[in-house]
Amino acid sequence: MPVAAEIRRLQLLRLVETLHDLLGILRAIPACPHTAHFSVCAERAAHFLSHGFTQRELTDLSATICHAYGEPCGRGTFASYETPAGLSETTNFDTFRRAAFDRALALRNPEAE
Repeated sequence: MPVAAEIRRLQLLRLVETLHDLLGILRAIPACPHTAHFSVCAERAAHFLSHGFTQRELTDLSATICHAYGEPCGRGTFASYETPAGLSETTNFDTFRRAAFDRALALRNPEAE
């Protein structure tokens, strides 16, 4: 049974907020290899919020975000990425990293794939 559009919109809104929080941390890390990827994903998600979306688009966005966690990207996967020591801006990195993955995964719909 398909998920209601309003529920998907709220899930997408939470993902946008989480990606912005995550990017706040990534941008504080000099030469972070993952900043560009998550910036593009955040822009796509924000575009969908303001212009509408299909389930296929949400599923594709989810796959794009989750891909960084399991595939090599720059110097390794995002799931294994460790922030530089001593940066106070990175305190909540693991929390936001997990939340971004979980919220992206929630947008998938097995029936749409």
